[in-house]
Amino acid sequence: MGKTANIITGIFLLFVLSACSTKDESVSEKKPADAMDTELTATQVLHEAEKAFEFLDSLSVNLTIEQLISEQNEQKDIKLSSVLNTDVMTNPLSFHQKSEMRMVGGEIPYLTEAYYTEQGMFVYDSRNRLWTKHPASSAEKALSAAAGKLNPAAELNKASHYEGNLELKEGEEEYVVMLKATDSDQGMQEFAKSTLPSDLQENKELLANLSIKDLDYEIALNKKTFYPSRLNVKIEMEWFSNSKPVKLIQELDGVYTNFNSLTEISVPDAVVEETK
Repeated sequence: MGKTANIITGIFLLFVLSACSTKDESVSEKKPADAMDTELTATQVLHEAEKAFEFLDSLSVNLTIEQLISEQNEQKDIKLSSVLNTDVMTNPLSFHQKSEMRMVGGEIPYLTEAYYTEQGMFVYDSRNRLWTKHPASSAEKALSAAAGKLNPAAELNKASHYEGNLELKEGEEEYVVMLKATDSDQGMQEFAKSTLPSDLQENKELLANLSIKDLDYEIALNKKTFYPSRLNVKIEMEWFSNSKPVKLIQELDGVYTNFNSLTEISVPDAVVEETK
């Protein structure tokens, strides 16, 4: 299941930073309105949320990801359960993340911890029980490749021109924007594939064989700040590996907190020393 593992890892890493956004210094300092006097459409809500994200200095996101992988002729399905807790600062971009990935039925979880600052990227791998330092150029390249996918509202906004695919619900404190698509929606196929990491998008053979069977995307946004409060995504996709169909069902639940309240993300001295 080598190709399967690569795809799973790519999708997994996509959501590692799904709460982040780099700040565009060219944007005028016009903050989102505290309240809107007129009734908004789903597209307008996403636009306001995208603008609001540009002024975030920091936030935290907690993600829970459940994955079910089925491959023809395999004796049993693979079930993975992952939890990621990430603190992010946007200017300059830095983050600290702890993650746990567990195969359902397995005894030992796979744990990682990572820091990314101007000092570079430092990653702890529980299998090897050590910290490693990655070249700053490699970390910057990976982050640059993901930069266009880091703002969840902006990502969903890509689908806003497909009329009829977005739905808006309004509560007392939240707007909830929803998107639902199936394999019959060609525009949605393109949108869903565009959310994959760039290295997977460059795999023409994979994309030619990849089919999005079902996509449910829901993001809740605070009505005053337009910051995201929670994200729920369920996606079912299928591709061929060695001429055999492989199916992935992934469910993601995210919770966003600590807006503009983090003051610093730094790499502990002990970690720096270990990687010298």
